[in-house]
Amino acid sequence: MPQLITIHSAKRTSAPAWALLERQLFQAMEEAGPLFLAKYTRENGDLILQAGYYGEHLFTTVQYEESPRTPAREVSLLASYDGKYPPDQVEYSQGIKKVETPVHRHLLAVHLQPGSEIRLHIGLQRHARRPSYALPWD
Repeated sequence: MPQLITIHSAKRTSAPAWALLERQLFQAMEEAGPLFLAKYTRENGDLILQAGYYGEHLFTTVQYEESPRTPAREVSLLASYDGKYPPDQVEYSQGIKKVETPVHRHLLAVHLQPGSEIRLHIGLQRHARRPSYALPWD
């Protein structure tokens, strides 16, 4: 193994302003996490997504990938979901299952198993509904 070059510095400086702001951001995110989970997830852990702040948009499609390295997960529909929207298209590439599902709803629930992750690509139709103050779970 080659000899490592070591550089020493005894000069003390304060952290740059951006680093201090970054620390504040990380702290705020840590504090917001439990509040976010309490407000936007159901008791079973489903994350509820609403299309638009007032539900004025519609989700048209949702695409996601499943990999054998991550636990199973599911994307389900809320708001009068009747099971009529099975996955429209399923592709396999290098062991990754790519799923595309039509949605046509303003609400979407995402259920993740512990330790899993998901990347969603969601189609959106803007201003397709009358805005409402109703909460997604009402």
